[in-house]
This record gives sequence, C-alpha cells and structure tokens, in this order.
Amino acid sequence: MRRLTVAWVLVLLALPALVYAGEPRVRALAAGDRRLLPDDDGNIQEFPNRLSEHHRIVIHNIAPPGSGSSPGIVDPAVDSDSWGEASWEMWGGTVQWAVNRPTFSRLHQDANDPPGGAPPAHGIIDFGWANDTWGFLAHVGTASQEVAASSGTGTESERNTMLDFTWGTNTSSGMEFAVDFSMSSFGALDQGDQSKSAIGIGADLRNPVDMPFMNHWVASGFYFKDSKADTSSANDAPTTLGVDLTLFKYEQAGMMAGGPADDFTYLLAIGVGIISEDSGIAGDDRSTTLQLPAVTAGAEYDVTDWLAIRGSVTRTFEFVFQKDNNSSEATDILTTVGAGAHWGRFSLDAVLNNQLLEDGPNFIGGRDPGIANFVSATYGWD
Repeated sequence: MRRLTVAWVLVLLALPALVYAGEPRVRALAAGDRRLLPDDDGNIQEFPNRLSEHHRIVIHNIAPPGSGSSPGIVDPAVDSDSWGEASWEMWGGTVQWAVNRPTFSRLHQDANDPPGGAPPAHGIIDFGWANDTWGFLAHVGTASQEVAASSGTGTESERNTMLDFTWGTNTSSGMEFAVDFSMSSFGALDQGDQSKSAIGIGADLRNPVDMPFMNHWVASGFYFKDSKADTSSANDAPTTLGVDLTLFKYEQAGMMAGGPADDFTYLLAIGVGIISEDSGIAGDDRSTTLQLPAVTAGAEYDVTDWLAIRGSVTRTFEFVFQKDNNSSEATDILTTVGAGAHWGRFSLDAVLNNQLLEDGPNFIGGRDPGIANFVSATYGWD
C-alpha cells in the first residue's frame, strides 16, 4: 500500500502544473476586482461564460477567523466563513456545484436577519453551467420556522428566501456581457406597508481593445433596493445606483532571458465611477460619491516552476457630496501581497495579512490572523 501511495504522489507531481488561483490571486494581484483577470477562475462569478475553461475542486478560506474582527481582513462578511466549488465536463459543457458561496443574497441574509424570526436562508441549490459561448450561475435558498401568529393565537410559518442568478455570454470578437439578479426576502418583514425583499440588478461588459498602455476596458452598472426598515409611511426603502468604467492592461511575458515566455504577469488599471445613495429616511438628502481615478498596479512572478509570488498597490480617491453642500473626501492606499504553490494538479494559494509588516505574525505581535488571512486549496484538471 505504501508503494502504491508513493507511486500516485510521483504521478501527481509529474503532471503539468495547472494553476487555478481564484480568490487569493484576485485579492493579491487585482485588489479584489475579479473583472481584471480574464484568464483566472476567480472571474466566473462576474462572467459565468468563463466557467467552461476551468475544471477543478476548490476550497476557499480554509481557516476563517470567524468573527471577522481581526486586522488585515479584506471583507469581514465574506471572510468569516469557508466555501467550496467543483466544476467538471457534463451535458455538452461544464457544470459547477458550489456550497456556501458568498453570494449577494446570502451575505444580505446573514447581515440583516431580524431577531426572533426564522434563521437566515441557507443555500439549497448553487448550480452553474457553461459552454464555449454562454453560461449561467443559479443560487436558491430558504429557511422556515414556526412563530407566534400575528393574530395573537396559535402559530404561523415564517419563511426567509434568497435567489441569485447570473448569465453571461461572449462574442467572436472577444466582447463579454453578463447580467445578474439577486433577491433576499424576510418573512418577518411581511407586515403592513413594509417591503420584505431586497432586490439588486446589475450588468458587466468587458471588451479587448488596442490602445496605448491598455488592452481591455470593463464597464459595470447596478441598482439595489434594500428592505424597508420600518412601517412608517414617511420613510421608504434605501436605494443605491452606481456605474463605473475601468481601462486596464493584463499581460503575460517572459521575465528572464531563456526562461518561460509567460513567467511574469502584470496588471495596470485606472477607473472612475459614481454611486448615488438614498437612505429612504424622510428629510435625508441623497448622497453622491465620485470615485475619481482609482489606480491599481499589480504583478506576479513565477520564482520557480512550482512557486509564484504576487502583489499589488491600489490608490483610491473618493469625493462625497450632498444636496445641502456638505462634502467630504477620502484617499486610501492598499498594498496586498500573496503567493501560490502548485504541484501538478494541486495548488495552494494565500493572501498575506496586509498588516503583517506593522503588527508581525501572531507569535510576535500577538494578534490574529497571523501570517495569512485567506488561503485556498485547489485540485484542477483539463
């Protein structure tokens, strides 16, 4: 048995390396914007037509911190739990099944579930399919509980539900287009004139271009209407409307003479956007946020045939103003570093704690989450 196990390990290591970095690579190389890495399986959530290119089993966030309060966490809502995905060839294309994927509706359920009612909806179906031309992702979940009837006698069933659907396609020219719809519905809010559902719609468009310093552009738009918070007729449900446009260059090249032709990857991106928000509360002014040039520079280098290091620096500037001329501005710089190790069909990718140099790992600084704050393991095949 030991000889057989060793033989399988040798075969695994001898296979050509297949890199499916996904979420850790998106965070380290593209500052979290999945749309900027066209060849990575991390952008399947935005462009499900890309699913047909990736056959793998992946577990994201292997050791979540749980509370999300630790320093270095990129997104506490997403990073507080693990999730997994598997995709394989079937039915004339590629099928994907996911468990606990942090979709919009799932995160909204977790963050906004009213106390005393049914628990947040849990995913029942998280399914996707794609061929070389188009694909989709569908996520449906529900949860119910018997609660005291509003009439004061007996009980009634209260049900929370959620739905996410994304459809994407690509054309012969290389243009990609995707639309998405999400709904998060709470049974406890189905009273009086309250709105019980949060609804979001959006679209992404990505296209290769031939421009100086840039080879792609991507544009997005979305509209989100949240659940109404109370029964007052004077207030309404909060709404958010946003659009953005980003030019970027994503390219692979050879770094060293005589080395591989694609051992160095670099990313340059510059984008602008605008977000308009209305709290729905009577008397509040709508606020508008201008996201003035957000600039990202990222790079990845294959140090050896099994180890890659990657990182990025992003500078953002936002200007917020309201109808009554109140305004504010904020500038932020985010530096993120990560690494990926791959042996044959297996890869392990991590994003380092972005406060590591300031706090040290937890055995020095005494703070969680230590060296890495997001780790994924992937087994992939052609």
